[in-house]
Parts: sequence; C-alpha cells; structure tokens
Amino acid sequence: MLRKRCLIDSLVFLLTVPICFLVPSHAGQSSQVTGLGLNQHRIDYRDLGYAPGNLIEADNSKITSLITHPENGIVFGATSGKKAALFCFSPQYNHVRPLGYLPSGEGVHNALALAGDGMLYIGTGKDMTLEVELPRAWETELGTDHIVKTMWRNLKAEYSDYSAGRLFRFDPRRWAEMQYHADRKAEVEDLGSPVSGEGIYGLTASGDGKSLYGITYPSGHFFVFDIASSSFKDLGETWDEVIYAGPRKGLRTLPGQLVSGKDGACYFSVDRGRLVRYEPDKDQIVRLDAFIPGDFYPVHNDFETYHPAVECWTAGADGAFYGGTNEGYLFRLSTDELEITNLGKIRTSRRIRGLATGRDGRVWGIAGEDRIGCTLFCYDPGKGEFQHLGPVQVDRSPYYAWYPLRFDSATAGLDGTIYLGESDRKGHLYLIMPTE
Repeated sequence: MLRKRCLIDSLVFLLTVPICFLVPSHAGQSSQVTGLGLNQHRIDYRDLGYAPGNLIEADNSKITSLITHPENGIVFGATSGKKAALFCFSPQYNHVRPLGYLPSGEGVHNALALAGDGMLYIGTGKDMTLEVELPRAWETELGTDHIVKTMWRNLKAEYSDYSAGRLFRFDPRRWAEMQYHADRKAEVEDLGSPVSGEGIYGLTASGDGKSLYGITYPSGHFFVFDIASSSFKDLGETWDEVIYAGPRKGLRTLPGQLVSGKDGACYFSVDRGRLVRYEPDKDQIVRLDAFIPGDFYPVHNDFETYHPAVECWTAGADGAFYGGTNEGYLFRLSTDELEITNLGKIRTSRRIRGLATGRDGRVWGIAGEDRIGCTLFCYDPGKGEFQHLGPVQVDRSPYYAWYPLRFDSATAGLDGTIYLGESDRKGHLYLIMPTE
C-alpha cells in the first residue's frame, strides 16, 4: 500500500512540475541561451469582458494591438475578426472592459498610438490574421517571377472593392465614466483615410508627439498624419519590389511595425532588409547603410538574402531600439551611430511576433509561426543572454485553463507586468509577472 502511494505521489509531482523547453540558439557571439523555469502561478489570463452579456465573442476577439498608457498604466487593446473591437484593462480594478466595436474595419494590426495630445489613435484595415488562399493556376503566366506576379495580381483583386482603412480617435480619459458594451459601437471620432483602397497595416506616434506615422497594405505607402491640422500626407510607396517571404507567404512582406525616436524621426525596413528613416524636418525618407539580420540561401552560385522585415519594435531602457524580424532574429539599433547589432535567434522556427521592455530593462518577446505554438523568451542586455521560458500556459484547474498557440502583440505595464495578446479566434489577454 505504501509503495503504491509513493508511486502515485511521484506521478503527480511529474505532472505538476512546470516544463521549460530549451531550443538551440543561433545567437551572435556575445549572446547565449539559458533555461529558466517561470513559475506557473505568475502567468494568468483575462477574458475580454464578462459572459454572457458583455464579452467580445470568438471570431472578433483576436488581439492584434496593445499599448500601455504612460501615466495611469491602463492597457488598451484592439482586436481583429469579422469586426474590430476596442477594449482596456485596468490593473487597479483587475478586469477587462470592452469599449465597443469600431464603426468600420475588420482588424487593427499594430495600429494603436498614444500621441502628445493625450488621445488614443486607432488605424483599421482587413483582418491580417487570416490565411490567404493562394492561386493554383501558375501555368497561366510564365517567365521570371511569374508566381509572385500571379500572387500580386490576386492580392490586388481582393482589394479592388475595398474602400480604405480608417483612422479613429478615442479619448482614453473617459474610459471609466462611460457605460460600454461589447455589442455597441465605440464612441470614436472618424478622421478619414490616408490612402484610398489601402488598409492601415501599422501606426505609431512620433517621438515628439506631434504626428502619426503609418504604413498601408497592400501597396506599402508611408503616410504622415499631422495632429494639429488633422491632415494626411501620403509619401507614396517606399518598396521597389513586391516580395512574399516566409513564414507568412500569403502576405506581401512589409514591416509589421514602425518606431519613432524623441527627435520625431521614424524607422522601418524596406527591400532586402535595408533600414530607412523618415526625417520630419526635411520631410523625406532616407535610406541608411544599415541592414537588419536575415538568412541567406545559395542561388546560382551566389547568395541571396531572404528579404527580412521588421515585425515588431520596442524601446530599450538603454536608449536603443530592439527589433524582431520575420525570420526570428532579435537585433539592436543604436540611433546615435545608426548601427545594427545582430543578437541572434531564440529558436529555429521563424518570426518574432511581439516585443516589450520590462521595468528592469530586460526585453521580453514571443516567437513562433502560425502553425507552431509560440514560446516566451527574454533578453538581458546587461548580460548579453537569452532566457527561453517555453510555452505560455495557464492552468487554474478545476476553475479554468487555457493553452494558447498564437500571439501577435505585446506591451509592458508600469508595474513590470508583461501583457501578451492572444490572436486565435477566441483571444485572451495574458499577464506575465516576472520575478525580479
């Protein structure tokens, strides 16, 4: 009897101990990977409202944008689906409040911005989480790049009857005094569209708070919104080539996020991974002699880059910017020297989907492809080392449990909590509470 009880206790122990998977790193010379078991009681999630009457339902709850208010710590988020919705999370009250669905738009892809006027700006477009059906009749056109040409022609056809993505403005100071419901329209102001027939693919506020910068999809126009005059300026297409690089081969490869420094300049990537900078004083885009890290493949006895693109950015505590690429590389950009340092890969599968800088200066991220479960990691700039934390799983059995696979946004709270937005059809807001 005692032997049987010991065997049962051993099995229970094995099943309840958190498991951390360590994946070999392709990191740079100064970086290394170590394993760190994150205590499971420091991971939790929140539904997007309260069932049954005030919950952002499945198919509309894929979280694709997150941002933290720098003064009160309220986390604002936006979803993609049949229609895009707005919500906020109050750490003080510990609940998610739906703020209503947006009047138009199926998705908000990295397109939340808090500007110098204190307002929250939201850019809408199509639902970019959906898989694109690729055409099969490749034989209809032959020649150089005939597959890409066919894909591009089909993609443009999808947007032939699309009016445009919209820019909305919301007053975040009123979130607590108003009564909101998930099935009602959000009380937002429609500011118009930057480019006809194009969705807004990324949006950020300038570092000086005076403007908004954005990228459109599918043509990749760069635009500027002047907050004082409430006017758009389209600087046109900034990419020379139409390229479909992995892992999201159904989507044209464009940068998934923009970043701006204190001087108001905006940084993003273009063809072949080249970094460019928009300079507001000159009102022009300058191509820099800096390239983000990427993989290379032998083609005709030569090596061609696989068109890396920046998927996400975060401002580091050291004054630099940290970026994650579609191929899974983490890099550091020094805006003073305009130098890029390749920090390496955390896992062999591609794509970093979200980055956030914690209160202690560590850079937290989520990595993984659509069909491979995402894993959490953090990078310590002081030590030059990665820590692989494994899958993000919550188990509060018998009350609730959830094992997510896909995330597409991240932000850091003022208290050091890391928030992740789950982007599967029934999305949740995840809370990571790191140890100091």
